[in-house]
Amino acid sequence: MPNLSVTSDGCVGPSSLGNPRGTPRAYGLETVLKFIRKWRSPAVVALLAGLGIVLQALHKSTGELYWMVASIVAAIAAALTVPFFKHLDEKAEKSALLKYQEQIGDGLEPLLQQLVVVSESVPGEARNKELSALVRVAIEAARHMAGQRRVRATYYRVHPRKGSKRESLVAMHYTGRGTKPKSEFTRGSDAGDYVFKNLSDNETIFVKDTQDCELPGWNRSRVRDYRTFISVPVRGEQRIYGMLTVDAPTVGELTGNDEMFVRCVGLLLASGIATANPN
Repeated sequence: MPNLSVTSDGCVGPSSLGNPRGTPRAYGLETVLKFIRKWRSPAVVALLAGLGIVLQALHKSTGELYWMVASIVAAIAAALTVPFFKHLDEKAEKSALLKYQEQIGDGLEPLLQQLVVVSESVPGEARNKELSALVRVAIEAARHMAGQRRVRATYYRVHPRKGSKRESLVAMHYTGRGTKPKSEFTRGSDAGDYVFKNLSDNETIFVKDTQDCELPGWNRSRVRDYRTFISVPVRGEQRIYGMLTVDAPTVGELTGNDEMFVRCVGLLLASGIATANPN
């Protein structure tokens, strides 16, 4: 699927991951939070400075010492506001970094271990068994790295459709929420042709809100248990093996970091499948 993200009209457009010149757009609550973080320090400093002026005026008019002490405290607080919020931001960034490091380590380590097992296994039934295990480990890694409890990860495998020469993408394995994925993509349909074209182009899709989505073949009237999703190709240089999708029931649960992580898992999964099926 294409490198897509939310545009100004609330639907989809070029993703910053696949388009280095693109600039990510703020969306909903994220915009408000960014605005607050940007202006909180100047706003608090201005408030404390104004308070200090008022307190000094009260001291001059009444001669009471406590008004002077209060104005000095306000001035000190104003001077400490910027470094205080900077410390909070640095602490939050370090906490987020540690969280992502843990997610990456916990998610990728078992996947890399299973890749080694697949590469060392003997061709035949044993290798097919290890490959099936690899797919399960990969989708669990994708779900884990997204870091949300209600996230679901699904691997769609390419195979011939029954009674037809047309290829289809059908859910092979999934993990996360208990609801089984219902989507199927077949060449010859609007959605199927669109998906296979973008898999061929080795591109990614990130839809932040499915209710505003206008992808070819997208049925808005269909009831879905997810509101946001990321789909990445699982393919080698010449062959398309399938598609890895991560979805979540709430808008905002998936981010640009998740897009990057899921794409990495898709590449590792493709490497394992290529190793198990060299021909």
